[in-house]
Amino acid sequence: MLRAIIRFARNVINRGCAFPRTARRCIEMAKARCVVSAACVYFRRENLAQLPELPDIEPFRIANMDLNSESHTQAWLRLVNRAFFRQWSTEDFISSISYHPNYRVLETYFLVLGSELVGTCSIGVFRMNPTVGVTHYLALQNEFRGQGLGKYLLLYGLHRLRKYDVCACEGESTLAHKESLFIHFGLGFRPKRSQPWNTQTLTVWLSRRVAWRRFVRLYEMSRESGQK
Repeated sequence: MLRAIIRFARNVINRGCAFPRTARRCIEMAKARCVVSAACVYFRRENLAQLPELPDIEPFRIANMDLNSESHTQAWLRLVNRAFFRQWSTEDFISSISYHPNYRVLETYFLVLGSELVGTCSIGVFRMNPTVGVTHYLALQNEFRGQGLGKYLLLYGLHRLRKYDVCACEGESTLAHKESLFIHFGLGFRPKRSQPWNTQTLTVWLSRRVAWRRFVRLYEMSRESGQK
């Protein structure tokens, strides 16, 4: 459907349409809808002093990641590549964790079942604003989803962030990761506008505008479902 709109608008322009701006606008809007899911959205939770208590998750446990361990690096890549549909290598891990351009990653940890690493999450602070914490790459094996374990990984990170004396915690994601967004909403995160310390999205303004509206609507839906 979107391709048909773009094709029609281009034909109108090529035939000397009296309203070329309108036709070009149609192309811009159609393209924007194609990349809305890629637009970055931002969310924030204030007051980490008042967090829910960590529940008992036996037989699972938390283990810190050894950044010098090749097996831990490969386990992290396996989890993140599956969760985010990527094909990252060790170099990508280094640029995303050890030398991320916008975050200073403080801790990365695994969710462990027996000897198997089944989930991961990182916490850090923004390089341009170290008073604000950030959650980073929450990933969980598919077969363990729907058990509250993703929420536990995030909540554990928020508890750990309190020791770093941050004033709040933020997250950055896209609309393609709705499950993660709902987990954050359930722990008190709210939509926020981009600030200078945030990762700046490269999508066009119309995509960002539509993404913001859909993002707010998702938040409202989560609030409505939580009140039922």
